Amino acid sequence: MNPNDSKTIDELTITAIQARESINSDDFDYEIAWKVESKDWKILLVGHRISSRLAQKVGEVDIAILPVNDLYIKPLFKKLSMSPSEAAEIANKVNAKIGIPYHYMYKSTWAWETFLLSHKGTAQEFSEILRSYSITPVQLVAGQRLEISGIK
Repeated sequence: MNPNDSKTIDELTITAIQARESINSDDFDYEIAWKVESKDWKILLVGHRISSRLAQKVGEVDIAILPVNDLYIKPLFKKLSMSPSEAAEIANKVNAKIGIPYHYMYKSTWAWETFLLSHKGTAQEFSEILRSYSITPVQLVAGQRLEISGIK
């Protein structure tokens, strides 16, 4: 799917959203975020990063699922994913009621982590910042199911 393309499957509509400005679709940094909607709720899912301006264009969502590990490639000073504070700011921009962190349990070899990668963001830090915005943080463990009712 290209940005702004939508597909409807049963009662779900999935819309591709351009996540970053001035990035060509064949660039390494090109990213698409996703808005998933039903008649009762809306979810924003971001792969690695989304610009604040483009997130604001998404409109309000009920749930924001965001990466929080602040991943960098050290030798290039290349940022790959959002920090907890950046992710919380995005959740706030889209007026999310619930924020779910992911992309924070990355582990690699000692050599990669010493010389190549930095990933310091935590789900706990994200949750603390969300609470300051009055957004409910939900941290799931692998295999845990989340059922939400009352979102309209």
